[in-house]
Amino acid sequence: MASHCFSRPVFILVVLCAALAVGLEDIPGIDPGRRQDGKPSRQPRDLPPSPHPRQAQVKDYIMQAGRELIIVGDSMNPLNVFCYRGESKMITTLFKTIELRLDIVGDNFRHYEGQNTTAVRQQHSEASWFTFYPWRQRVFRLELYKESCVGIETSNGYKVALRTRCVAKWGKQHQGLDVCGRKAFTVHSSIDM
Repeated sequence: MASHCFSRPVFILVVLCAALAVGLEDIPGIDPGRRQDGKPSRQPRDLPPSPHPRQAQVKDYIMQAGRELIIVGDSMNPLNVFCYRGESKMITTLFKTIELRLDIVGDNFRHYEGQNTTAVRQQHSEASWFTFYPWRQRVFRLELYKESCVGIETSNGYKVALRTRCVAKWGKQHQGLDVCGRKAFTVHSSIDM
């Protein structure tokens, strides 16, 4: 019985050491490089060239209703593109609207709208550096049944959220009944009909 107790911990120790030795060859995220014969070498292989430091990176996001993203400011003024893929036509979506809301401090941003990311990027590349808007739009109404995208270019951080709005029908005693399937609100009116 005593020999059985010692053999089990030894067996577990041997299995753990073997698993560790096998796992050391392929550590995720670390590439030691390979020689011509395929064996690991001590010198890491050359990494692919990084993009030019002044070249802005374009990031695409697929938005879903109720999702809010916080974008960190970047001095390179990257263009971030936010897209909504659209929905299938149903009776419950008949009175529904989709809007992208931008929460940013100040007016130091540009926006581009298009039916897809390619159209937004093209508008961005063709835009003149001197554009004057007396006001900046912060709420963008998107196509409900088609893909639509909005690109935001700024060096400031901001929040962006996709919101669903449902038109309410007026029910008995001025209670709103949301067409999308949930009770929306109660309105108290001073005007009697």
